[in-house]
Amino acid sequence: MQVDVTGPERGSVIAGIDGSKPAHRAALWAAQEAVRRGTALHLVHGADTDSRALYVSVETIERVRRTGRELLDDTAQAVTEQHPDLRVTKEFSRSGPVPSLRRAAARYGTIVVGNRGLGGFNSLMLGSVGLKVAAEATTPVIVVRGAEGRGDTDVVGVALPGDHHHGIGRQRGRGGGLSPG
Repeated sequence: MQVDVTGPERGSVIAGIDGSKPAHRAALWAAQEAVRRGTALHLVHGADTDSRALYVSVETIERVRRTGRELLDDTAQAVTEQHPDLRVTKEFSRSGPVPSLRRAAARYGTIVVGNRGLGGFNSLMLGSVGLKVAAEATTPVIVVRGAEGRGDTDVVGVALPGDHHHGIGRQRGRGGGLSPG
């Protein structure tokens, strides 16, 4: 198992994780995409502890940090069980999820997120983090969705103009990469 705590490499696939089932499915899909591309997978957990430090106890902040690091470890383990030769890096960020993902992707990464997070509005088709990442994107963003127990996963990509226009379309199913839409 190759798991590092370093940053992403140029062209990496960046997966945002938050402990939700959709984020876990997105991380596994991102791993398949990274294998297909021959690049690393970079897992990011944006805990947003910096903005909360004034309002919660030191013990709470430490618990959030410990939980976030465990989540990264568990997700990396799940990925490497399915893709033992894939290079996986992990990043625990004290910033919020959106700036953490954008910073990790920089100019050359592709961001992958689940369609829903841990928020309480289950009727929404896209969670707030996915929406904000896609709306403010400077690199390709892929939103993975699928219901628990279903054999398929929908992938909806946001194609960007200019240097990052990859002709990302829609793909159904677990295998293979994105095809032009």
